[in-house]
Amino acid sequence: MNKTIIGLFLVAQLHAQSYEELLEQAVNNNLNLQLIQNQQEQISINGEIERRYENPNLELEVADFSSQFVTKSNSFGARVGVSQSIPLPHIQKDREAITQTKIDVAQKKYEVEKSTFIYNFNIRYLAYKKAQHLVTLQNRAIRLTKEVLDTVNQRYQEGAVAKSDYLEAQLDYKNRESRSKKLLFDVVKTQNRLLAFANINSQEYIDSEHLFLLTQNSRVHPLIALNNAQTQVSQAKLELLKHSVDSVELFSELEREPDQNIFRVGVSIALPTFNTNSQEKQLEKINIANQKLYISNQESLLALQIKQLQQENQELEQLNQSHQSLISSQEQLFNMYKQSYTIAKVNLLKLQQIKEKRIQNQEKILETNFAIEQNIIKINYLQGAYIE
Repeated sequence: MNKTIIGLFLVAQLHAQSYEELLEQAVNNNLNLQLIQNQQEQISINGEIERRYENPNLELEVADFSSQFVTKSNSFGARVGVSQSIPLPHIQKDREAITQTKIDVAQKKYEVEKSTFIYNFNIRYLAYKKAQHLVTLQNRAIRLTKEVLDTVNQRYQEGAVAKSDYLEAQLDYKNRESRSKKLLFDVVKTQNRLLAFANINSQEYIDSEHLFLLTQNSRVHPLIALNNAQTQVSQAKLELLKHSVDSVELFSELEREPDQNIFRVGVSIALPTFNTNSQEKQLEKINIANQKLYISNQESLLALQIKQLQQENQELEQLNQSHQSLISSQEQLFNMYKQSYTIAKVNLLKLQQIKEKRIQNQEKILETNFAIEQNIIKINYLQGAYIE
């Protein structure tokens, strides 16, 4: 039965879904990312709407030029007029610039959403990975506990120790097995949380060996990039507001009177007397100043967070080295006490204490390693590594 379970486990590992495959599928399934991508096309279309010409106006008129009203001697005339509003070329250019900056903002929003999603995905993957590694570590602890139980059982069968030693060792072994079942439940729970967040319905085994490393390609954090893009929108709007006249109206008329025909062509230009966009320009200037202030503050905060996380990792690395230096000594000490127990030179309590210290030290190493990886995930996120 055990061989069958092990065989199935190995087959599952051979067909394991890798971290990269799972992440790609999760990004493709993200509805928010799909909606934000569609916004770029919507903004482009809205920009075309803002830049398109208004429809021309057609005027038709009939006039009575006689001195008598509603008599047979009436003389009638007619007038046909056509007018067309023409946006000025520099206005069209500035409006197109605004559209392009808005498209860039939508792209930056996509990058913010994507990087935040990947960051949260990585945190959940790390929780799943940690649960898997705790199970592996617990299996090692069970093997150590089984070694102690076999040693105690051998001495108990020989009549060299009391039954209480054997029962105590057996209870310790059962407690380890019970904890292993709880850890297996944690694996299922963290895997379900990961798959639910990723919007993936999968029964495949997920590989838990992906190692998170510091990226060397640091970029501007997407939130900073987004605020820079929004600043460019305000700047582009300000450029447009500097023009007091945004269009001219061309018109032509053909008028037929009883004794003459008149053709007129002209242009109508707005006089920027009362509305010079001064208040609107002031508002955009305030927006630009606020955005620059926010960007400066965010850059300082991000730099501080990255520095703190790097310092934490340095401390964790040193702590890990101290734990690692104990491993070899603890293994030798455990083997020595186990041999001593077989010849009744130490009691069971001392052997159990050595075993527990060895297991606890391995758990501390595991906790430290995952704390370092979690900080690495955060540093990469703050450095803008998840927008590619």
